[in-house]
Amino acid sequence: MRRTSTEWKSYLKEVCQRILGLRSSAEYEKCLDCECYFGLLFYLNKELIIVDDPSSNKIFKKILPKVFTEEEAQIHACLGCDPCPPAEWTTEMIEKLES
Repeated sequence: MRRTSTEWKSYLKEVCQRILGLRSSAEYEKCLDCECYFGLLFYLNKELIIVDDPSSNKIFKKILPKVFTEEEAQIHACLGCDPCPPAEWTTEMIEKLES
């Protein structure tokens, strides 16, 4: 999938929407301080910079405040959750990049 394609931009926007859903789920609250989640944000941010899509960037900015406002975000190591949405989405993103 080409990084600048409309399809890729749409996919990145979808990942942002998934993260917003994850953040509103009490079941996955522990994800928000997990290194898996921060890894996902790292890759997502890197891709959004490349595609420079204003609508995706706007959604991504809604996700970031949580990361930077919580006492240096007490990041914990992966707990090995099954499923681990952030790790799965990161893997999916990398696989799509390589295809």
